[in-house]
Parts: sequence; structure tokens; C-alpha cells
Amino acid sequence: MDSEKIYEDTVTESEEVTREPGSTAERVMLASIGVVASACDTAEERFDRFVNRGQQARDDLQSRSEDVRRQNWRARNRARDYFRGAMDMVLDTFNVPSRTDVDTINVKLNILTRKLDDLQIQPSDRAAGTPASPPVAPEPPVMRAPSAPEDLAT
Repeated sequence: MDSEKIYEDTVTESEEVTREPGSTAERVMLASIGVVASACDTAEERFDRFVNRGQQARDDLQSRSEDVRRQNWRARNRARDYFRGAMDMVLDTFNVPSRTDVDTINVKLNILTRKLDDLQIQPSDRAAGTPASPPVAPEPPVMRAPSAPEDLAT
């Protein structure tokens, strides 16, 4: 029975040692829990700071890229206008008509074609609304071989 009593005394003493707030083992355990809790708090705070900083950096980069795009757009427009002006000068030098010149000529040609079509309709047919028959081209002159001169004395 002595061994049982010694065992019980040892168990109760070890329980008292671990329950006692001033014991070294408990203090080490609480300190390690505190370190983990502090690390989690610090990590969470730092994570939030990293997220905020990332948002700021993204916004800055977006605004910078928009500025660069606007500047490039202006530069592209200036370059396009410059090259168009230079090309127009070259085409004018060689008297090459521009697209607008060709379009204007096409419009005028269509108007003239319609007027010619209207003139081909005969006045009597205009009232009836029937188109006139196409004009007949005159026959080409017939070339005859020169005849032998007849005796003028007879």
C-alpha cells in the first residue's frame, strides 16, 4: 500500500505543479500560446496592410497606364495627321486625284448618265411612259473603186 500512496502523492503533486500559475512549465506553455496568438494578430494586421498597399499600388498603376494610353493616342493622331498631310502633298505634286475627287466625279457622271437616259426617251413616248427605241447609227459611206474615165471627146 505504500507504493499506491506514493503514486497518488506523486500524481497529486504533479497536478498541483501544472495547475499552479507560477510554475515554470505552465509559464512556458502560456508564453508559447501568447507567442502564437501575437503572431496571428500581427500576421492579420500585416496581411491587412499588405492588402491595402496592394490596392493602392494597383490604383496607381491603372492611373499611370491610362495616362500613357492618352499620351500615345495623342501622339498616334499627330503622326497620322502628319503622314496624311505629307501624302496629300505628294499626290498633289503628281496631280493624282484624291478619293474625294474620284467620288465627286462618280456622282457627276451618274447625274449625266441619268440625263442622257432621259433625253433618249422621245417626246411622244414620254407621255406614254415607254422608252424610245435605241437610236440607229447611220450606215458608213460605201467606198467604190474609181471608175475608168470615159472618153470625154465623144
